[in-house]
Amino acid sequence: MTYVPRVRGRRRWRRRLLITLVVVIGVLVAADRICLVVAERMAADTLQHSQQLPRRPDVSIDGFPFLTQLAAERFGEIEVRLDDLVVGSGDRTVTLARVHLTLHDVHVFDTFHRATSRSGTATALITYAELSRVVGVPLSYAGSGRIVAQGSVTVAGESVRGTVSAAPTLSGTQLSFAQPQATVAGIGIPGADAALAALLARPIDLSSLPFGLHVDAIDTGAAGVSVTLSAANLSYRR
Repeated sequence: MTYVPRVRGRRRWRRRLLITLVVVIGVLVAADRICLVVAERMAADTLQHSQQLPRRPDVSIDGFPFLTQLAAERFGEIEVRLDDLVVGSGDRTVTLARVHLTLHDVHVFDTFHRATSRSGTATALITYAELSRVVGVPLSYAGSGRIVAQGSVTVAGESVRGTVSAAPTLSGTQLSFAQPQATVAGIGIPGADAALAALLARPIDLSSLPFGLHVDAIDTGAAGVSVTLSAANLSYRR
C-alpha cells in the first residue's frame, strides 16, 4: 500500500509528458504549415513577376516537413497551376486552360526571390471553344484524333456550306491541321472541297511560352487538344 502514491505519481508524470509532447508536436506542425503557406505565396509572386504573368499562379510545395526543406533551400518538386495562359504572337494567339507545371529539383535563394530548377514538365489544354475562336469557325471532336469544322465558303459566286475534318499535328512551334477531308452539302461545285479545307489552312502559334517551356507533343481528345511541354535548366528571379 505504501507504493500506490508513487505509482499514481508516475502515471500522472507520464500523462503530463504525453500531453506536452502532443502540444509541442501540434505547435511544430502548425508552424510548419503556416511557413509553407507563406513560402508558397512568395514563390508564386516570384514566378508571376519573373514570367510577367497577368495573375499570380497557384503554387504547391510538396514534401513534409517543409521547414527541413526550407533550411536546406532545396525542394524535390514544386507544383504550379494557372488558367487562361495566352501564348503565341500576332493575331493568332491562343489561350491555354488548366496549365499544370511541375518543377523538379528546385534550389531557392534569398527567401524565394531567386530559384533554379533542373527541369520542368507541364500539361495544358486548348478547348474546342478556344480553337473555334482562333480559327473562326465552330470546331468539335470527330473521333480518332481528328477535329471537324462546319462553315460556309463562296465558290464561283455560290455560297457553299459543308464540313471539313483534319488531324491536329505539331509542326515546330505551331499547331497545324493535317490531312483535311471536306464534305460539301448539296450540289457539288468544283473547288468547294479546297475552299472548305482552306478554313483550317492557317496554323496556330504555340511560341512565347513562359517558364522556359517548349511543346513536346499534342493529343486530340473529346475535351480538346492536350499539350505536353517540358523545360530544362530553369532560372527565375523576382
